[in-house]
Amino acid sequence: MSVSAKQSHRIGHLRRDCFGLGPRNDGIFMFLLFLCSITSADERAYQKILSQPSRPRIAEVKTIREDLEKRAHGIGSLTSRVLDHFPKGVVFMEMAYPGAIWAFLGRDSAFIGDAVDAFYESIGQPGRVVRLNASGDGVRGASEEMRFAMLESAGLNLKEVETGRPFIIIDYTQFKPKSQSALLLNAAYLTVKKSGGDLSQIIRKLSAMKMGTGNQPEGGLEDVFRKQKEDVDMRGIPYNVLEIPGVTSAGSFLEWHSYFGPIEKQPNGKVEGKLGALSNESLRAEILSQMYEAIQAAENPVFLERVRWEAKHLGYEFPMGTCREALILEGKGDR
Repeated sequence: MSVSAKQSHRIGHLRRDCFGLGPRNDGIFMFLLFLCSITSADERAYQKILSQPSRPRIAEVKTIREDLEKRAHGIGSLTSRVLDHFPKGVVFMEMAYPGAIWAFLGRDSAFIGDAVDAFYESIGQPGRVVRLNASGDGVRGASEEMRFAMLESAGLNLKEVETGRPFIIIDYTQFKPKSQSALLLNAAYLTVKKSGGDLSQIIRKLSAMKMGTGNQPEGGLEDVFRKQKEDVDMRGIPYNVLEIPGVTSAGSFLEWHSYFGPIEKQPNGKVEGKLGALSNESLRAEILSQMYEAIQAAENPVFLERVRWEAKHLGYEFPMGTCREALILEGKGDR
């Protein structure tokens, strides 16, 4: 590409004024310009994700991880506290519902959902986590049809429920009849019932879990599933849902935007709660940092070994695939 005399003159000024370089330093000058262009592209990618209306996914955050690494200040106390409890929680989830799609409901469960998402991506199992973008008022104000449409939009396929992966709603909840998670599950069970399906056959495939103390059932999982069948027979859905060991309070989690409004079909085609106003930029930047911390922790071999240890302690072999073999080759864990 030819350079005009005017452009050449301007480049000469940039070389001299910005970098203090003379004509003999063209190679250094062009290298510095190249570095500037990379930095500018990284910043644009970061700003694009930072300014999007909905909370980004882990896969999106991974595309700007180099930029986030420069901004990182170490793992924060919240992230550390959550991830400390996480290995036992994810093992318990997988034991109860092997291979499930985990559907995290609302804004206050988003960070735990991100941590779970980062973990499964790190062991080569993407697509295990989806979001149910709605709030309590939005769910309670929606019709049964719209509630079910939101579940379908998030990936629930009733034709595959009995033979495919379980679909499990996860929420901070007491799981009472008017709880948002219970209302969504009820919409799904009513749809199955209307189509002539056998509700007793989907208890282990379509259910909910709540985040809290994670108290383990005294009679084991089989006893819980038996009680859930009794719930379905008497009340329509399994109210005796399992608790996941982990974080007991959602109050400290940061939120990408102010609220979810009414459930409706969005411009992107998904059925979910209407997005509220964006939180301020510094808060969203902190959320990106927390998501980056979750990715770092999930990819740490020591963290993966903790998951394996918790699984072994509970008498369960966690399906880690190639990552499990990598841990063995590194001398971490049983051969």
